[in-house]
Amino acid sequence: MLTIEVGPAVVNRVDRYLTWRSVWSRAQAAVTGAVGELVNGVLDEEVTVALGRERRAPRSASGEVELPWGCGRCGTRRAGDFERDGHYRRQLQTTSGSLAEVRVPMLECKVCGGAAETAFAALPKHQQLWLDIDAEVLFAYGTEEGLRHIGDRVGRALGWPVSPASIQRRVHQLQAVVEAWHQEPVADPPDVLMIDGLWFTAVLPTAARFADRRGRNRPQMAKVKRVALVVLGLWSKTGRREVLDFAIAGEEDEATVVRLLNRLHDRGVTEAHVKLIASDGAEGIIAGVETVYPTVRRQRCIVHKLDNVWEHVHDKQQRAALLHAAAAIYAATDLAEAQARLQALSGEWLALEAEAVACLVTDFDASVAYLAVPGLREPHRFKTINALEGGVMRPLRRKVDHATAFHSETGAEVALFLAIQRLNAHQRGHPWSRHADRLFETYANLNP
Repeated sequence: MLTIEVGPAVVNRVDRYLTWRSVWSRAQAAVTGAVGELVNGVLDEEVTVALGRERRAPRSASGEVELPWGCGRCGTRRAGDFERDGHYRRQLQTTSGSLAEVRVPMLECKVCGGAAETAFAALPKHQQLWLDIDAEVLFAYGTEEGLRHIGDRVGRALGWPVSPASIQRRVHQLQAVVEAWHQEPVADPPDVLMIDGLWFTAVLPTAARFADRRGRNRPQMAKVKRVALVVLGLWSKTGRREVLDFAIAGEEDEATVVRLLNRLHDRGVTEAHVKLIASDGAEGIIAGVETVYPTVRRQRCIVHKLDNVWEHVHDKQQRAALLHAAAAIYAATDLAEAQARLQALSGEWLALEAEAVACLVTDFDASVAYLAVPGLREPHRFKTINALEGGVMRPLRRKVDHATAFHSETGAEVALFLAIQRLNAHQRGHPWSRHADRLFETYANLNP
């Protein structure tokens, strides 16, 4: 066995840095070289499989095999009509470094002298950036990173800057994945739904136009408010929770909620499964829920309910006592007890705080709907929408706050989709890296 003895040495920070740079640069060069050789080998193997014969084998060995590509001149696809015609060289940028010597195989047509219009699975045509960069963008954009930060990080790996616009183009290509998810059937529908809206800022074009410095006619941009209506599914018996769908609109209106819930209904989330739908007191959401699920009990979030009662108390010194009595109603174990406690509170407080009591009585049946649903396990978990507010809306709000303002609804939709997918993966106990790989596979299938 070879042994090396090293004596004591004084090493300063500069020495360590230079040693690290030397080792790291050699490692990067080795990785880049290995990736380059791998790509070259895969391209040659793809040609061998397409031709149906090994290198230097006669053309007759292809038999009746047809190429996946045709001749650009005469259109023939018969493998026996083609011969390998060397390689041409091109550059390819990857997260492992720049591949300057990618050897792309060429095929000559022996019928007319033309060339096969090859399209390799391992090498996107007319693209400088390899697919690993698209995968990196998908992974990073789902972890609350912004366009500029992703561009800087990917650019550092490439050795040259990548603009936010280039990253944004890749983000927008994920729209096909989002649309497919919106239509995906829900195989195991939940028995409880929660719905709420998340407001954010978007910079969108207006009808006004102006001429920029180059004289080009451009739309005037303006900041507008948009809301993402998010639906969380909960399975009362197992404790599972998962974001099922969302929709972006200008306001929390009934029409948008109806479209969103109808889409869920078409995906299999029907009255046969759903027993309770919880929301705050937004009129558009309530109207939409009652339109699409008229037979399902609607739960009014008691946190929002008590907040409204708090605002209607005139005597500030009485607020704590009245709210304590109101909160005690929702500690009841059954519907009859809750109604009895409401009646007792009304008798004690109606003369003192009529508006607050009226606010509590309004839509009261919806605020105790969780007690009236048979077969609901631990129903008190669903008297608020805290599971949606804290477990979903808070991390989504971090995403939209980090972005400050989205410059298109497509970008906002993809950003929310990836953030939601990350939350769902966490709920299933799956690492985001594995789930992101599956999403990228879907992306590749939808964008061949």
